[in-house]
Amino acid sequence: MPLPFCKKIEVRESAIEGFGVFATDDIKAGEVLEEIPFVLFPRYHALAKPLYDLLNQTGFLSSKEKYHENLRQNLRFKEPDKYYFKWFPPVSLDGEMFTVLPLGFGPIYNTSNTNNNAGWQLKEKTFVFRAERDIQKDEEICTFYGYFVGHDGAIFNCEQVFNLGIDKYEGRHVMKMVRFSTIEQFEAARSNPSYNRLAQLLSVSKDGLYIRRLAAMIPTGEEKVAFDIPIDIPTTPLYQKIQEFRNSQFPLCRITFEWINKENGTVQSEGVIFKK
Repeated sequence: MPLPFCKKIEVRESAIEGFGVFATDDIKAGEVLEEIPFVLFPRYHALAKPLYDLLNQTGFLSSKEKYHENLRQNLRFKEPDKYYFKWFPPVSLDGEMFTVLPLGFGPIYNTSNTNNNAGWQLKEKTFVFRAERDIQKDEEICTFYGYFVGHDGAIFNCEQVFNLGIDKYEGRHVMKMVRFSTIEQFEAARSNPSYNRLAQLLSVSKDGLYIRRLAAMIPTGEEKVAFDIPIDIPTTPLYQKIQEFRNSQFPLCRITFEWINKENGTVQSEGVIFKK
């Protein structure tokens, strides 16, 4: 039996980055875009990049290998890691996962931190990409890779930046949703008062939340380190700063959000405390 494939999609150049997948006709929410097999890489595959970096740093890398890597970068080919997805084996291995590469259009879909119109489901041997809302003709189809991507392509694990989905809109950074890399993390957040409060703030905001201040704290509430966030900061340095506070030695982090109330148009702000 052939795997399902929607005949209303094609690859074009993308304004987001490189190439992307676009709708050639209107697509209804819930429609399967494609079901495709994937290539699973052995675990030792992940050791290649750290080994390359070590050899390069210690002076053991040949000039020929350096030339080949410089050639790849000069030709502006993207890092292969940006195309990979995560696959967790059907038997429990303490959260260990494998790197996989979906075939078909799988690695061509661009990602969006906050505005994806398609999602994917991983079966035992296939990926299923499906429209999550109605998609209009000529609209680019964006999914979410399971991690955040900065403005320059930098990658950030969701849990290392408090799961805050941030994109740039009209020159300003906007936090529009909370995202999790695994179902288990999503379920755990349901009982987390910090994320419940964040959902309430998002529900009353006109167009999302702006992150205005980060503060590392001790349990008494005393701030030890703080940083005010410019509203026009690009996404990569913003994520880097959030990650820095997430990884600090202090157990609490207060993130101050600012938003426009959609009911009365007033500007409001509130600090939400996250335990690390």
